[in-house]
Amino acid sequence: MSSSRKSLPSNTWHPRYWLLHIGFALLRLLSLLPLSIQLWLGRRAGDIAHAVAGSRRRIVDINLQLCFPDWTVEQRVAVRRDYFRNMGASLFETASAWWRSDALFEPIVTFRGEQQLRELIDAGYRIILLTGHFSTLEISGRFLRQVIPEFDAVYRPQRNPYTDTVIRRGRLRSARRLIEKADIRQMLRSLKEGVSVWYAPDQSYRRKYAELIDFFGTPAMTNTATGRLAALSGAKVIPVYCWREGDGPKYTVEFLPPLEVDSTDMEATTRAYIATLESAVQKAPAQYFWIHRKFKGRPEGYPDVYANTSEA
Repeated sequence: MSSSRKSLPSNTWHPRYWLLHIGFALLRLLSLLPLSIQLWLGRRAGDIAHAVAGSRRRIVDINLQLCFPDWTVEQRVAVRRDYFRNMGASLFETASAWWRSDALFEPIVTFRGEQQLRELIDAGYRIILLTGHFSTLEISGRFLRQVIPEFDAVYRPQRNPYTDTVIRRGRLRSARRLIEKADIRQMLRSLKEGVSVWYAPDQSYRRKYAELIDFFGTPAMTNTATGRLAALSGAKVIPVYCWREGDGPKYTVEFLPPLEVDSTDMEATTRAYIATLESAVQKAPAQYFWIHRKFKGRPEGYPDVYANTSEA
């Protein structure tokens, strides 16, 4: 199902939503501050979250240990702490991405590889933009608009109708349309309309087109639909990643060369994408979304590495 701008559900003024109204209103107000101050506040909020995170700290530790077994304990602890700071910064970046004007974003980003992408678009190619769940994900959508004026974005609907509506409204500041992550047909329709599709298929996936593919040497259930989507649409598959530089607010967005699409091996495109994702993570490991249970849902015979943690 695709999604366009919708009004808030009629029942969201029920008292159970009041705290959400207050929270989003405060976040919108804070988004008016200079972005450098917002990032500082976000990192301090991240320090608090790290102190009280409990089992979620454990999930980060497990993921880092599986992906970087050669690191020392001190290295993993340092990245874990920086991870929470980056997620705190991401909260404020999200507020700016949802509510600030384009003028904020133009001077703070550097693009790499954008000329090749523009040439492909000018030549009439359909484009699948693949990214990953980095803490810069929300703000990177506003950056993409400087290179690609129109694209559709894949998203996961939220259970809370009020939160879902606010998130959709915010993301539609970047995207033309939102497409639910399981709606492959709408992705295909968008591509056939000549509209690029942007999504991040790097999280644990257990539906159709899910296969075990190594992530930093550890098998993870992974969505392999990208190769099929590219083969059916004739689209070019372009990995794109965004990093926060230092304490910011400075960012780099890098468009990589198109991935090879092999119609006889639909998993090959996904494996090539994962290789680019691993390289992107290595450039800024504390900016990746380590709190996700990446290695859950594997077939019988694989250990449940998160057995003593709660869902995140």
